[in-house]
Amino acid sequence: MSVCNPPPEILNRYPKPFEFKDTDRKTVLAEGVVEDVILVYHDDYPREYWKGVEKLRFNNGRVEFRFMYWARKKGQADANWTWGQFNVCLPPDLLDKLMECMQKKGWVRLQ
Repeated sequence: MSVCNPPPEILNRYPKPFEFKDTDRKTVLAEGVVEDVILVYHDDYPREYWKGVEKLRFNNGRVEFRFMYWARKKGQADANWTWGQFNVCLPPDLLDKLMECMQKKGWVRLQ
């Protein structure tokens, strides 16, 4: 499996809309679209992950980046990928690769 070649079942979910809601889940604070995603594969027992960055464009035009992941139980190719955004941990080589891909897409400039 290529480190930077996410499966179509993940990539086909993009672009997709998003909403940020307040803590009581009654009011939408901001919304927009997840325009693009960059993911690197992280094989970690007992799960496998595609960890990366989503490029968010808010309805007012503001752009932000959200670090996130897709995960499933290892060895279950027919299992659905689950999206998550907390505790994204990467070894230095995968973080370097992620930043390199962000620069190639023009999302960031690295010194």
